[in-house]
Amino acid sequence: MLADASVLRNFVTLGWVDHLVALAGGTVYVAHGVMGLNNDDLGEIEGIRASFEEESLRHPGSSAGTAATVALVGLDALLGRRSNDITVLSPTADEFDVAVRSGKQRETASSTSNPPDWVTKISGSVIGSGARPGTEDDKRDRLIVTGRHPSHG
Repeated sequence: MLADASVLRNFVTLGWVDHLVALAGGTVYVAHGVMGLNNDDLGEIEGIRASFEEESLRHPGSSAGTAATVALVGLDALLGRRSNDITVLSPTADEFDVAVRSGKQRETASSTSNPPDWVTKISGSVIGSGARPGTEDDKRDRLIVTGRHPSHG
């Protein structure tokens, strides 16, 4: 199962990471960029963790501060599982090329795109799909991501 940052955040704040891992059959896959490859590599999850830390320090003892502290504990536990039952996937060069081309097509359709976000999200959808530039898998992935088949502009 490939999980994005919002899925991980929601399961963490509910204290259900074990349930997510079990649902995924023992390993949850996360795209690089959603989670860093190691403690020195930052992704969306590490950014979410920093926001919760800031919130817990800004409002200690309040309900918001307490909830943020609980989320911090869960996020730290999640990050500690990296390389065990949470596997961070990095796209191959071909997969990254598919993601960039798909993202550029998506960016053209919506001028409000943020390149780092679209590359991360699309890379996650392409990783492991076996899509190679110009293949039917590539066209299928671009259709899924953009809602338009590449041959239709």
